[in-house]
Amino acid sequence: MSPADALFQFRAGELSREALAGTVYPLLRRLAKATAWKVGGVDADDLAQELWLTFEKSVLYNYEPGVALEPYLLVIARHAAFQMRSKVRETAESDLTDSSSPEQDDRHMPFVTDEGLVSDIDRCIGILEVRHRLYNVVMNNSETESKQKQVMPSMVLPYAKEAAIDVQEGARLPDVEKQSRTPRVHRPIAQELVDIRKSLGMTHAEFAEALGIGMPRLSSYIYGDTTVPDWVVNLAREMAENGGNALDSARMKYESVPMSKILAGWAEELGVPYENSQELASLLGASKATVTRWKNDLIHPRLSSVLRYEQMVKEAKKKLAKQSKFVEQRAVGKVRPR
Repeated sequence: MSPADALFQFRAGELSREALAGTVYPLLRRLAKATAWKVGGVDADDLAQELWLTFEKSVLYNYEPGVALEPYLLVIARHAAFQMRSKVRETAESDLTDSSSPEQDDRHMPFVTDEGLVSDIDRCIGILEVRHRLYNVVMNNSETESKQKQVMPSMVLPYAKEAAIDVQEGARLPDVEKQSRTPRVHRPIAQELVDIRKSLGMTHAEFAEALGIGMPRLSSYIYGDTTVPDWVVNLAREMAENGGNALDSARMKYESVPMSKILAGWAEELGVPYENSQELASLLGASKATVTRWKNDLIHPRLSSVLRYEQMVKEAKKKLAKQSKFVEQRAVGKVRPR
């Protein structure tokens, strides 16, 4: 699964935050390593953590479908790397302009040039402080329980257990209540696609495959402002009407049929000569070379692509019927030329 697909699935509520991190963080580490090597003076691990924080706060909610994710993150990585490098230079300049003499500095603290070592020392000190506090809490609880047992060994105080629980709960970190996410408001046509997918019990990937489109394209239809084609809506409605059996019936219809025979049927429906590859390619939205390969049975598209071309044949057939009707009415004189 690509990081972009994981991001869209997380937005749709189909992927946990842990699974998202497992998919996205390797990309962030790779970009951080390359950026740190190119910019210089920046630790790759620190930059990767900074990228993940930025991804959680901003990219996860502001990323728009259709934009390449890796170049988008690379710009953020370069910006963060330059900021981190400027902070390192400011710290070095302040050390150089300090009024204290080198002898005084040597007496008060050792000279450390590796900032990674300093951060490791700070982290170890913080861990030791937390362990010390937890140790004090546990020792206080054990001393309280032992004193109560010595004073009244034959009695069980009803409040002793509650007091111990209160002390333990007080020592714990406060629970942060998760804010309920605001339900996303979709466009009417996008909401219809979401309702159809849920009624069929399909995942985002399964629904995209059944429609013959990719997950990024389906996400742009649902979460973005991309106009949804009529053939996608019609195919989704047909799937909703027959309970999702459209894919099975289409598989039985086209599974063992040569592509040249399928193309001949489409040409007959459209009223286009089978030999006119250019016109067939224009109506189907394919290239002339592709149509030629279909005629020679050199390639056979996937079932989802065949269904998409079939919908385009239906739409083109409707347009050609309207055009012929308009021409007939104009020839009779019912429609005046503008």
